[in-house]
Amino acid sequence: MQGAAASQNMRVHGRAFSHIASFHPEITALRRDLHAHPELGFEEFYTSKRVHEALKVCGVDEIHTGIGKTGLVALIKGRGPSDGHGKMIGLRADMDALPLTEHNDFAWKSATPGLMHGCGHDGHTGNQGNQGQIPIKNCPAAPVHRVLAYRGSSHKLSGSAGTAMHAGICCFMLSPTGVN
Repeated sequence: MQGAAASQNMRVHGRAFSHIASFHPEITALRRDLHAHPELGFEEFYTSKRVHEALKVCGVDEIHTGIGKTGLVALIKGRGPSDGHGKMIGLRADMDALPLTEHNDFAWKSATPGLMHGCGHDGHTGNQGNQGQIPIKNCPAAPVHRVLAYRGSSHKLSGSAGTAMHAGICCFMLSPTGVN
């Protein structure tokens, strides 16, 4: 695609994706901070606190903490029914790091010896932590409710998905492979 056709496809409800790009500095700063402070599963207390702060800045409607010990769930209410029968979409990000030594020289490398985000969870969490701004600022009249779920301990087979289910939270979606 080129020209006007490409430009038209880069718009949602008449607003260019360039507006979303305006959040790039915030997303990058959060991701780098999370990368510099990796935590193992069920120990993501700093990560959980930073995500909570980012969600508060975004203005989400509800934030539930302590899910599966360190997980969070945020709700952005749409204009749909609030009786539980409205449409809902959920996004999940994992927060835990790996027990690996980082051999990089960039300023945001792991400050915790023997731990690093070598699997991209810092990027997923950082991106999702600021995605809350997009539907709130750009689509306040969206008909669906949005759930942003952050879970810890994805690297343990009995991780927080099981713990979250015991806590009564069902929005920790399966991965595309069907394995949590």
